[in-house]
Amino acid sequence: MKYHIETQTSHSTASITQSKSAIAKAVITIDIHTESSALNQARNILLADALLSGAGTHSRAEFLEAVNLLGASIDIDTHDGRCTITLKSTSVTFPKLLRLFETMITNPTFASAEIKRIKSICINQLHQAREDSKAIAHEKLQNIFYGHNDRKYTYSIDETVTAIEKIQKTHLTKLHKTLVHQFWYATVGGDAKTVAEFSKTMKRIKQKTTVSKNTSVHQPLPPKPALSLENISSRQNIDLSIGLPVPITREHPDYLPLVFATAILGKWGGFTGRLMSTVREKEGLTYGIYAKLEGFVGDEQGHLRIMTFFSPQNTITGLTSTFREISLLYNKGVSDAELNKFKTILNTQQILLQDSLGRLLNDFHSYHFQGYSIKAMEEQKAALTKVELQAVNNAIQTYLDPGLFSVSAAGPVNSLKTELKKWHQSV
Repeated sequence: MKYHIETQTSHSTASITQSKSAIAKAVITIDIHTESSALNQARNILLADALLSGAGTHSRAEFLEAVNLLGASIDIDTHDGRCTITLKSTSVTFPKLLRLFETMITNPTFASAEIKRIKSICINQLHQAREDSKAIAHEKLQNIFYGHNDRKYTYSIDETVTAIEKIQKTHLTKLHKTLVHQFWYATVGGDAKTVAEFSKTMKRIKQKTTVSKNTSVHQPLPPKPALSLENISSRQNIDLSIGLPVPITREHPDYLPLVFATAILGKWGGFTGRLMSTVREKEGLTYGIYAKLEGFVGDEQGHLRIMTFFSPQNTITGLTSTFREISLLYNKGVSDAELNKFKTILNTQQILLQDSLGRLLNDFHSYHFQGYSIKAMEEQKAALTKVELQAVNNAIQTYLDPGLFSVSAAGPVNSLKTELKKWHQSV
């Protein structure tokens, strides 16, 4: 494996060269956030589908067929005011996929009939999302932590539907111009030919663009414990997002200790966190309960979030058990044995990345987009093995006061409102 980063005035291209690789994958992330509003949120939602709905001389059907005939894929996500484009194919067909991608970026059609179709689909999807209790609990929690103009704030479904109805072609062409003229972080993995072709494509697309000044608005709010209840009577369980804002950035010396504290509390996607071993395994109150740090990108602050679900009859008991574990973490800290255990787990995860070019690329791109050099990335990973116990416990004491946690619940909560409010006041 050969790692390389080449930075230009308008973009940065990182690469992992793997000799004789049969697959090719590239990820490009562009920050398009300025100031969050219902209209800007609506534009972002429509952009992904609009870019794939015709380009150059290709209609939507022709463009998608051309991609499919290559056995390739182009996926676009515009979450949190960032547009991320993922290209995947075999190494043999990757040059042809790059030509389609270039056409999509430089000459999108944005046909009126397609915009009408996309708006209709998105509005229907938003109405269906009224039942997505997991997403709603998450969004409502973030809305407690961030101001209305922050990228992590989510406007209501009704506000977004109203905004989508107002979207015209000019809104999308203006957003597309923003997309093209922002700084691009692009990461590619594959054989030497794949890397060379991708680098040339990036230079060709970006060579005539001047980078606009980023006027991104970030509005983190101080911790203020709140209870958000969204009744969704059609659901069987109550989804919960529990957490608090953390007023530091990724570069703060307390960030890595908090990574370990969060993993010990409720390691994401695993069975080794305290919450899984108690709330699920010992008490049987839920199927899954995890914790993670989110939103720490560049110079923006983030938050800690615990996600789980309980049946209505177990919700008060489940929340009580969850906060018992948060309190134990805060009052007693973690042990040296726990810290060493999670250092071993994280080290093993890094080793396992080597088995998959795709996972390795995603990991490399996450650091690349943060502006890390290869050396800085290696130093950051090495620093994980050097985090000391006292630093972890100090970070817990500084940031994870149980009395500052907020709770967002979505599901059949109406019958529990009085109990939940009384419980929350007692925490």
